[in-house]
Amino acid sequence: MTDRRLVAVMFTDMVGYTALIQADERLGIESRDRYWSALERGHDAFGGTIVQRLGDGSMSMFPSAFDAVSAAVAVQGELAAEDVRVRIGLHVGEVIVEPERLTGEAVNIAARIESFALPGGVMLSDAAYDQIRNQGDVEAVSLGRFRLKNVGRPMELYAVAADGVVVPDPAELEGKGERFASLPGNLPSRSGPLIGRGDELAALAGLVREHRVVTITGPGGVGKTSIVAELGRALAPEFLDGVAFVPMTAVTEREGFLPELADVLDVKEAEGRSLGDGVVALIGERKALLLLDNLEQVVTAAPDVAWLVDSCPELRIVSTSRTPLRTAAEREFPLSPLELDSAVALFTERAGATRSSLNEAEGRRRRVARCPRAARARPRRHGGRAQPLPAVARRFRDDRRSRGGGANPLGDGVDPPRERRARPRAPDVLRLGARAHRRGERPRDRALADRARGRGGRRGAAGDGPADRRGRGGLRAGRGHRRPLHGRHAGSRVRRPGGGSAVGGPRRAEKGGRVQADDRGGPRPGPGACSVIDTPHGPARARVRPLADPRGTLVLGHGAAGGVGARDLLAVARAAESEGIGVILVEQPYRVAGGRSPSPARMLDESWVAVVDELRRCGLVHEPLIVGGRSSGARVACRTAGATGASGVLCLAFPLQPPRRGDRPPAPSRLAELEAVSLPVLVIQGESDPFGMPPAGPRRTVARVKGNHSLTSDLPAVAEAARAWLAGRYEG
Repeated sequence: MTDRRLVAVMFTDMVGYTALIQADERLGIESRDRYWSALERGHDAFGGTIVQRLGDGSMSMFPSAFDAVSAAVAVQGELAAEDVRVRIGLHVGEVIVEPERLTGEAVNIAARIESFALPGGVMLSDAAYDQIRNQGDVEAVSLGRFRLKNVGRPMELYAVAADGVVVPDPAELEGKGERFASLPGNLPSRSGPLIGRGDELAALAGLVREHRVVTITGPGGVGKTSIVAELGRALAPEFLDGVAFVPMTAVTEREGFLPELADVLDVKEAEGRSLGDGVVALIGERKALLLLDNLEQVVTAAPDVAWLVDSCPELRIVSTSRTPLRTAAEREFPLSPLELDSAVALFTERAGATRSSLNEAEGRRRRVARCPRAARARPRRHGGRAQPLPAVARRFRDDRRSRGGGANPLGDGVDPPRERRARPRAPDVLRLGARAHRRGERPRDRALADRARGRGGRRGAAGDGPADRRGRGGLRAGRGHRRPLHGRHAGSRVRRPGGGSAVGGPRRAEKGGRVQADDRGGPRPGPGACSVIDTPHGPARARVRPLADPRGTLVLGHGAAGGVGARDLLAVARAAESEGIGVILVEQPYRVAGGRSPSPARMLDESWVAVVDELRRCGLVHEPLIVGGRSSGARVACRTAGATGASGVLCLAFPLQPPRRGDRPPAPSRLAELEAVSLPVLVIQGESDPFGMPPAGPRRTVARVKGNHSLTSDLPAVAEAARAWLAGRYEG
């Protein structure tokens, strides 16, 4: 039977033994004997077992890390008096104990750690340190995180500090292995060389060495972000515990400062510990550099910056802002615009990066060759009439004629503007509708659809012919033209039962418009609409799928990086409609704004509740209401089930436990969010979902389907599970 044990593994090595034997054999043997005698006495005193002697080294094990450290300190203290230099490394892990050796990953790790130790020193792994950290008799000093050969994760190494034991300076470990910073090395990549900022960079580096907080101020576009990123690269060798770049572009309130900082540093909220305390615990006494970019949007967070500096004695902070923070420890560095020569050099370098073949001669040739083409460009014809050139092209043409086709009228070294092909100008309302159509959206309201058709939504009326369509924006489809907004393009692409378009068209229902008046006289979304709804955190979008006389409503939200067009969401929507249940798909404000990274949970929840309340106020929610969504949207639905007045929750791919990333500690489980729901819950989960499988509960049904987190491997099974559960909820 295999003998497996959790033990403290120790490796020792006598330094310089081979060279000593070659120089003085007798002295070498005497030193080796003293080494072995001290090693045996240390193991006997603290219960250790020498498993293997390796010439001038040894491998042994102890029942506890404290016993192993105590023996190592005793051995080093005795050998220091006899001028015998030995390295010792310790690690705690599971091994297979065999008659003359130990086997297991812990053995390899202990051997690697021993190679990091200095002569006379005792080095510990983070696993060994965790076992002795609360022992008052032993002290250890962190040396940073390193990647060890053939070890899957970076490890933090500690040096034992005791009488007669050598404690290395972290700089002495350079070259022994790849050092990992405690803070993420996430500096933005270079877009090109930093031109004309050498003096400012040197001055900034000096300020950071002398002051705890430095704020780079200047107008927008002056280059604050570029210089602070380059400053981080220049100072990285001096901040061995890490340089972290934290963009604050999305933060506008003080309450969002610490959560954004914690997210970049991968600090999670834990029971009894706030995010701020977690950040302080991560940095601690480490010598680290934080680069806070675009802090002008949240200068009210200055007290939090001051608190971080006071709590972390070795921390340095460099921020960029249009205005200073005005804290006691701050030193402002105004950044001026580039001098003319440097600005020209920067422009040339960026242009060359865009067009790798650009140089002075080639650029001059292209400018000369392009001028005649721009001047005599043929006007675009539309509807039988030639359209005039844009004003900028006319001015360029006239200047060319007045100069006899000579030099560039805009000045030497400046390219003339490229002519944009003229397009007929449609009324503003039509242009908005055309853009919405090109994005795959529907016109925003009934008035927009009616005006886009020409008049009142009737087809075949005056103004519907080709000549009148030119004046009202009824453009021909084709490259460079806006698409028509009459006929089927003006209304919804979703058809009502019975053949009529959901909005507009010859068979439009009386109340099928985009916007209907509510009892307060304001607009409200109608069936089949894609409506924008204001929330505390920006406009959200609700897509109301048309259904006649629904017997209930299902409101669904999307995942963190996806939209309401996810295939599993649409499959569930169709399944619900087959049971006579109306469906509304909701896009969160961050998605409407074009973002992909989700907002904080509080903002998502508040926006979701605001949307559901508005839909109910407009009469679009037919009770009973079921709320749900996929992934992040499922979490939002669970957290707000009570606030929305729902009678059930439908979850697609609930993200139960985020997958572990590298050596980072596992993220907390989200099971509590499911457990907190007192309503009936359906969870449809992929069997191979990396987020795990939620357990079933008294009011929680878990449907296992083939596939992973996307749930696209077996969409019919997803739809059937949702249909059957919804049918049961709406019985009677």
